[in-house]
Formats: sequence, C-alpha cells, structure tokens
Amino acid sequence: MRITLNAISGFAFGVALTLVSLLAAGGGHGTYVPLRFSSAPLGNFGAMPALIGTLGLWAMIGMLFDPGRSRWRRRVIVSILVIHYCSAVFFGVRENDLNYLFEGSLPLQITFVIWLITYGLGQVVVWRNLNKQRGE
Repeated sequence: MRITLNAISGFAFGVALTLVSLLAAGGGHGTYVPLRFSSAPLGNFGAMPALIGTLGLWAMIGMLFDPGRSRWRRRVIVSILVIHYCSAVFFGVRENDLNYLFEGSLPLQITFVIWLITYGLGQVVVWRNLNKQRGE
C-alpha cells in the first residue's frame, strides 16, 4: 500500500513538473529547458518522450521508496538520479535556450522560476527521504 502511495506522490510531482514545463514552453514561444530537465534523459528525444518520461521517471522513483527500506532500492534511486542529473546538465541546456530565457518576457521568466522552485522542492523531498531511510 505504501509503495502505491509513493508512486502516486511521484506521479503527482511529475504532473506538476509537466504542467509548469508546458507553461514555460508557451506553445512553442517559450523555452523547453524545464521539460528537458524534468524528464532527462528522455527529454532529449523530443516533446512526447519528455512528457511521458517526466511522469514515468518520478512515478518510478516514488515507487522505489518502500517501507522495507532495502538498500538495493536506495542504490537504484541514487543511480537513477545521478543519470538524470548528468544527462540534464549534459544535454538539457542549449545556448540559444538560455539566451531566449534571459532575454524573454517577464511571464516566461516567472514561469521558469516557478518550475525551478517546484523542481528544487521535489529534490529536497527525495533526498531527505533517502537520507531518512539511510539513518533508520
């Protein structure tokens, strides 16, 4: 039961990231950086893999948090996160995206900040739960 709730929580986080990322994309007149970051490495293969990947990635990470606190699950979560972060940094930002973001409209910049806060808070929750499981 707890695994299901964790998967739903992860999926809800993925939905939140997807919605804010779509707002930042602005129907093609914004930036795709949040969408690529949220779903990395799948976000590098186009919009549809990025949309599906964001939901699946965070639901899977949520599902891997289990009440049994097994070490292999923690290792898998950390491995997934390391791959996610490295691919996000390596593939997620293109020079013209950042130029467009910083020279873009104020609503685009505000949406990006909202995404950044949402993503950052999610990472804090994930790492706090990993740390709490390690300590127990």
